[in-house]
Amino acid sequence: MPEFKATRRSNGTFKAIPLEPGQKYNLLTVLCRLRKQGHNWVWSCVCDCGTKTEALGSNIRSGNTKSCGCHKGPAISKSMTIHGKSGTRCYWLWQNMMRRCYDNKNSAYGNYGGRGITVCARWHEFETFYADMGERPAGHSLDRIENELGYSLENCRWATRADQARNTRTNVMITRAGQTKTLAEWAEITGIPYSRIHARKQLGWSDEELFLGKRPAQRINGGQNGAADRQVLFARALKVLA
Repeated sequence: MPEFKATRRSNGTFKAIPLEPGQKYNLLTVLCRLRKQGHNWVWSCVCDCGTKTEALGSNIRSGNTKSCGCHKGPAISKSMTIHGKSGTRCYWLWQNMMRRCYDNKNSAYGNYGGRGITVCARWHEFETFYADMGERPAGHSLDRIENELGYSLENCRWATRADQARNTRTNVMITRAGQTKTLAEWAEITGIPYSRIHARKQLGWSDEELFLGKRPAQRINGGQNGAADRQVLFARALKVLA
């Protein structure tokens, strides 16, 4: 690739030198300038394989466009020949798993690879991932059972959106009557709105106080405000858990 990509202006900034016919970048040889597209120019090029193609000048100089696409062909063909799943939802989920853990430019990298979440070596190939997990059931996504551990057969399952919502690092856990469950699960069991329990938790109420009609500290002269509600809700929760 030519080294004369840019010149320095007097103010210290750089100005890209226009492409010239005959210059070669990677597998492309520049032929002629075709038309303006935005702030850039589209150029006609010929690839080493003999195919003519068009590309933006900025992409040619940066290396984002290296050929007519022929250098990607063998890899894509091999991938589709091996498992035939390239266009499926299951393959897409596998790709996203790998990108979250190993591509530091991925928007989710900070919550995965950035904090040490990895994919077991066996699953670096889609074929073995698919052999272990099988086809994705409708309405399910890949879920890690233990959120602090990586992706592996021992720590992964196909889970529904509701299952995954209960299995996140941000879940609020509440212990009551010896049972520890998420705030969402307790809301389902007791019938108390999620927003009400969450608001009480934010105000510093204890786990036992969350399900009362009123907070014990608000009782007047030792009265039993909320005691009846507490007994009803407590009995209901135990019945559901039984």
